[in-house]
Amino acid sequence: MDEPAPRDGVGRGTPRRADDPVAGSGESGVDLVLLDRREAARIAAGSPDADDRWADGFPRPEDRWPAGRIADEPSELGPFGVYKLVPRHHGRAVGTAGFFGPPDADGAVAIGYGMVEPERGRGHGTFAVATLVQTCRESGEVTIVTAETHDVNVASRRVLEKNGFQLVGADGTLVLYALDLADPGS
Repeated sequence: MDEPAPRDGVGRGTPRRADDPVAGSGESGVDLVLLDRREAARIAAGSPDADDRWADGFPRPEDRWPAGRIADEPSELGPFGVYKLVPRHHGRAVGTAGFFGPPDADGAVAIGYGMVEPERGRGHGTFAVATLVQTCRESGEVTIVTAETHDVNVASRRVLEKNGFQLVGADGTLVLYALDLADPGS
């Protein structure tokens, strides 16, 4: 996760597939579009087709790895996949946000997000994390959401904290955050 601090609050919305034209993006002005295997394969390869609209610098290596995982996934992950971030003002993919897999046996999921440098600081990361958390709440399957970032990445830490995550540990230069959805105050 590598997004600087947002300036414009958390929006609310529901992640959507590319064929769902009605889902909104809230205050940040970005849509989260669930990747299918074909699009994920193009992102993983860094090879857009004629219909793909990508911002300069997309996909980053941090986008290619999760997209490749989705392209190679033998089963449908439903809402626990990877989403591309598409700001409405220009309609180009600028980054990804998503899950490292479906909930485990204890109901835990891990999330991540990031975007190209020019799109940072616009609230897209805060909105993306809020939307992923909402997906977890709506599923009824998730009890805890985790995320890690570098200890010096203050902006990313603030994004998580704005979304109710608490610092729960550290491993070298990485810090681990968690949001306990079983806690009524979260």
